[in-house]
Amino acid sequence: MKKEIIFTTLLVIILLLVTSSQVNADSELSWKYRSYGSTYLTDIYCKIDSNNKLHIVFSDPNTQTLHYGTYNGYNWDIETVKSNFDSWGDENVKLDLDSSNRPHIIYEQSKTLYYMKKQSGSWSLDIVDSTGQLGSTSFDLEVDSSGRPHIVYNVWDSEPYNHWVKYAVYSWGWDISIIDSGGNVGVDVSLALDYNDKPHVLYCELIYRPMTTSPKLWYAYLSGSNWINELLSQSQYTEVSQLSIDVDSNNKPHICFSDSIDEPFNDRNLKYANKVKGYWEYGTIDSSGDDKGSYCDIVVDNENNPHVTYGGEGINYGYNNGNSWELDKVSSSGETPTIDIDEYNLPHICYKIRYYSEKYVHYAYKQPTEPDPPKNLGINAYNDYIRINWNAPDFDGGVQIENYHVFRGTSSNQLIQIKSLGTQKSYSDYNIEKGTTYYYQVTASNDFGESSKSNKVSETIPEIKISNPSLDYTHYTDDTLILNWDSTNAGDYVKIELYYDGSLYKTIMEKTYNDGLYEWAIPSDIEPNDYYEIKITDTQNSYTYDSSEFFRIEQNFIQKYGTILIVSVILILVVASSLFYFKFTKVKSNPKNIKKKTKRRNK
Repeated sequence: MKKEIIFTTLLVIILLLVTSSQVNADSELSWKYRSYGSTYLTDIYCKIDSNNKLHIVFSDPNTQTLHYGTYNGYNWDIETVKSNFDSWGDENVKLDLDSSNRPHIIYEQSKTLYYMKKQSGSWSLDIVDSTGQLGSTSFDLEVDSSGRPHIVYNVWDSEPYNHWVKYAVYSWGWDISIIDSGGNVGVDVSLALDYNDKPHVLYCELIYRPMTTSPKLWYAYLSGSNWINELLSQSQYTEVSQLSIDVDSNNKPHICFSDSIDEPFNDRNLKYANKVKGYWEYGTIDSSGDDKGSYCDIVVDNENNPHVTYGGEGINYGYNNGNSWELDKVSSSGETPTIDIDEYNLPHICYKIRYYSEKYVHYAYKQPTEPDPPKNLGINAYNDYIRINWNAPDFDGGVQIENYHVFRGTSSNQLIQIKSLGTQKSYSDYNIEKGTTYYYQVTASNDFGESSKSNKVSETIPEIKISNPSLDYTHYTDDTLILNWDSTNAGDYVKIELYYDGSLYKTIMEKTYNDGLYEWAIPSDIEPNDYYEIKITDTQNSYTYDSSEFFRIEQNFIQKYGTILIVSVILILVVASSLFYFKFTKVKSNPKNIKKKTKRRNK
């Protein structure tokens, strides 16, 4: 039981550490602001194309004109797409882009819903629906991967306010179906297409004061040719409105909406829900009151994390990093914000301000920058190369790191770039000379620039260089072989070994002082042969070593010829003794010689 408690505690601590270390990249970036116009503008809606360029639509009530334009980061390019445009209020126009970045627009005029698209430099106009009362409608637009527009909108006929939610898609003409006709539905609607181009719709019922029923929040999706409607919330809130929906890459819906528990209705909270394994999970984005959640808009990035913008004491932004919501104030004033994200998952928000001095289009966005420098550059020296490694920067500039760049020099203040590595975070440098000190630094770069340099590290390759024994020199057993070497930046002790033909033959000394001199008495039992070599290794770093040139060991003269000499002497002595004995024995045993000697004596 104690082991389980300890394990659980450790797991919780690890999860907390991991969670606390996850920081939204764009939280490090500051907001940038641009504006357009000099008169009161409204019906503002924006989208970001595949080149990260802003597309915007807005109306000018003073001139009764509808405008579309782009901003490339430097200049606005604005054109008038419709004259005699009667702008009656907020969110009267919607915009989306197709896969070729061409704009598609829907708007309502004179109780008729219109659709426009720009192709080959000119705009085409078409009527979507003119049945029923669209004068105070809510609608939304999405363009699918084939360039077909999908529209969801609200229609009402007359007292007692019978509302419908309709859906239209263009396929050689407008194909219109009814999503819900159950009463006062569709006061607010929102549409998203999943990755199969299937529509997902969020809408709510209209509630009148005094309230006799709780408001209802509905989610609908198309299954085959039938609409499936799900009731999400009924009894929790006294008002549900200002809603938005988007779908992630797994075709799962994410929604945001505002609610008010009690009157006054400007005391809203911003809520969030997503569908996980068939069930809706609810949470709160911002509960600080002050009308938080008015005019909310949601978009899901390519990592399936939701971003929202919403009103309430100005313009606000929220991002969910997978664990919690990070909130940011965009502007202290403003309303009706819309949001989109670029390829770097960074937010772009357009909104308006009603103040007389700020009546134009406002655009706030976060732009990537160059990254911070790499962290914790470390270095290790081996026998014939130096290896450096580092950690990624704390902040990548808002976009992914594309390259790391290695700088090197033999002087601490003169480093030049020697390598660009992609995203690997280590480098082995073989182009070095032993005994030379090398200095290193690393930078990181993304699409928006290069960081400053990292901390500086240096290392000298330790060197052991054997000067004796030398090539083709013959040494003899029982002789003393003087081993000489020089060392640079090596340890205090070395190991000395004898190798034969590349393989260890014997260890001469496991550990001896690294003083450059060792007298080795060559044992008499070493086999005579060529291709012997001495290897001297730093005991503190096995990568620091040197091997001598090949040399030959022979047995000494006595060892080599002693037996032959002894045998030869013995043989000589034996032969000499034999000859002497033979001669003496021959003389003594000859009679003639005896007689001659006797005669000589008689004479």
